[in-house]
Amino acid sequence: MTDSLRRLVVITGAGLSAESGLATFRDAGGIWSLHNLAEVCNYSVWRRNRAKVFDFYAKRKEEMLAASPNAAHRCLAQWQQQWGVDRVQLLTQNVDDLLERAGATNVGHLHGELSTLLCDHCYRKFDIGRGPVDPTLACPLCHEVAPVKPGVVMFGETSPGYHRLGDAIDGLEPEDILLVIGTSMQVIPVSRLVPAWRTGHALNWQVNPAPAEPGYFGWNLAASACDGLPQLEPMLSQLMSD
Repeated sequence: MTDSLRRLVVITGAGLSAESGLATFRDAGGIWSLHNLAEVCNYSVWRRNRAKVFDFYAKRKEEMLAASPNAAHRCLAQWQQQWGVDRVQLLTQNVDDLLERAGATNVGHLHGELSTLLCDHCYRKFDIGRGPVDPTLACPLCHEVAPVKPGVVMFGETSPGYHRLGDAIDGLEPEDILLVIGTSMQVIPVSRLVPAWRTGHALNWQVNPAPAEPGYFGWNLAASACDGLPQLEPMLSQLMSD
């Protein structure tokens, strides 16, 4: 390549953090098999169930803080550090901070973050870091308490992160690499992850123990994130150096 440098766009799902001990949502035994998502992750009724919502996400935050980045998180962070944040875009459906704790920066959280709260009245989003998901915290802008919710995107709620996803997908060039890791593609359908013109493209790669929608990808690696990314690395390093 002479005119521009090849880019790597990475989109990750719950499978990325599963090997850190964080439960997936839709697999057998996943979070939605244990909780009623209509009560704890439904934008139209969350205020009615506010106590349950905060309890649910407080538990998810505790699990996140007890977990550590795994080899796949560290691998992605290392790639970003090696080739630069402009060439390696990291987008995740996960609401944990394990990529950041592994050393990644400018991560696009498509479904929000457990480290934030959002005021549903004035739409101020504010950082709580590693602090508890506390239902008594007031919005720092309007000072209301009741409209404050966990900063995780619920079903039926608009996700600002999807604008960033759209920009990344729309900006793909034929020589760029699209890597999708550990997602069932049930929340974000494959048609939003892979442009029609790139269906089956050789540089569309998927890493998943049970690859979803394999026809959209030129390489489907049936492996966990921790096992699969090292297998991709030799080819990736050569392509990113061209």
